Amino acid sequence: MPISMAPREQAIFYSELEWTMSHTVHNFITAQFNAGRLDTEKLRKVAEDWQRRGHSRATGFRFDLETQLELCRLHVGDFQFYNTKHNTSQASLLSVIEANRSNARAFKIRTYVTPDTVIAKWLLDCQSLLNIITVADEPFIELGRLVRFFRRSVEAATTMAKAKDEQSSKIGSDIVGSATATAGSSTAATSTAAGSGNGAPPAATVTGASAASHQAVLGSPIQLRPSHTVGGPVSGNHGHGYGHGQQRQNDGWWNGRGSILDPAEYAEHE
Repeated sequence: MPISMAPREQAIFYSELEWTMSHTVHNFITAQFNAGRLDTEKLRKVAEDWQRRGHSRATGFRFDLETQLELCRLHVGDFQFYNTKHNTSQASLLSVIEANRSNARAFKIRTYVTPDTVIAKWLLDCQSLLNIITVADEPFIELGRLVRFFRRSVEAATTMAKAKDEQSSKIGSDIVGSATATAGSSTAATSTAAGSGNGAPPAATVTGASAASHQAVLGSPIQLRPSHTVGGPVSGNHGHGYGHGQQRQNDGWWNGRGSILDPAEYAEHE
């Protein structure tokens, strides 16, 4: 499976994605608490389990993402989730929450070599979660920035791999051409020496093709991937100046169909 993002890029991506989701879930639980929908007994059990694992006491609902989602799971029948149809079942909500809990556990084991297909699934699952826990623009804008960051990495890796293949093919052609030209020169030199009859060895010659292939093989190394501008995800500036009613398509990622990422878009990487 292809891995388009370099380890350093994945480190930035992990951090920004986890922060966006954890902060949004925290705001959601806070809103449910303020509305009187939080069961204090369930919260007490989660908090005690958190401290039993050796963690310091959390401020507000600032647990790790997996624990926050566990709290949402326990309140799936109590919390008011957003953008849900009248026939949305608790099983459907639990499916979204459980998928993201599984992803949250994976975030903790950071190998920085996560395949593209796994990252694409993370983004899709995060989008599904945001759809039921928030109606604010900010989290979707942040997720959209990460989607673009990921897409640029995939496109850049694909372009560089294609360029590398083309250059390798050209080098191979130059080597074949050089060998053919050298063989022809050696034959001509041998014939000339035999005709002169003086027994002197022919002078060494370097053909243009030989010089070109030598330069191609020993020249500058191929750049495997370009540097990426990551100012969007790591700028730290979350004041994007989006008005409350401003359309998301102004940010360039909203495709007008209510979806950030097409689930089939990266199917070819399977």
